[in-house]
Amino acid sequence: MSHLLTPRNNAPFLSPEEIAARFQEAFPFCEIDREGGADAVGETIAALLRMNAPAELIEQQRALQQESIAVVLADDPTSEHDLNLVLKPGEGILIPYYSAQHQEAVRPLVERCAEVLGYEIGWP
Repeated sequence: MSHLLTPRNNAPFLSPEEIAARFQEAFPFCEIDREGGADAVGETIAALLRMNAPAELIEQQRALQQESIAVVLADDPTSEHDLNLVLKPGEGILIPYYSAQHQEAVRPLVERCAEVLGYEIGWP
């Protein structure tokens, strides 16, 4: 279960830095972790290597690694219902859900993400 946030009307992708700045303004709790973003992409690279993915796909992820940012968004820092996202340059934002209950609980957060970015909510 997941959604993908992408720019509306074929507009260009915002940079991870711009997205993080907009999220900081829009959410009462916004934890930004640049190292965590690089680590998350590193985990993706490791998984691609285990799957013997094409070299160009692996290199594409490596090129994004240092500019990627991990963020956690919530209306309340003690809430169990937050969004954990990895912002990658030139890519949509994958919204992972842990259960149907989580998806329903974070729907307002996802909608706010799309609104502040001028992105649309779609399927990966």
